[in-house]
Amino acid sequence: MNNSVKSVTFFVLGSIIWLILYVSVIKPKNTPIVQEVNTNELLVENQKLKSENDSLSAELESQAKRFDNKENEYNKVIFEYELGIDRIKNYHPNAYEDFHRILAYKEQYSREDEMENKKRLKSINNANY
Repeated sequence: MNNSVKSVTFFVLGSIIWLILYVSVIKPKNTPIVQEVNTNELLVENQKLKSENDSLSAELESQAKRFDNKENEYNKVIFEYELGIDRIKNYHPNAYEDFHRILAYKEQYSREDEMENKKRLKSINNANY
């Protein structure tokens, strides 16, 4: 073999080996170092999140209490309504019939409409809010 071919081959092989070493060993050392985590910043952020969580929990509990109060008010109104209807039924039968006729959107009172209205009103009273 000729000396020039040997030197070119040696140069090409050397370049390839140098390139492989550079990419696998030398280059990764030049990559930037991962930043250290600042624990104080994490603690502050964690505290903020806990505070926000507590605030949302308190708001949710307050909202649940308001819904419970509303439900109790509705149940009281329905009880008073049922009490009043029973009184009208016993002492003012014509008004009682008119009441059920109006609820049924009918021209004439019928016992079937009364039963349907009672079922509907009972289901409203037993509904879970």
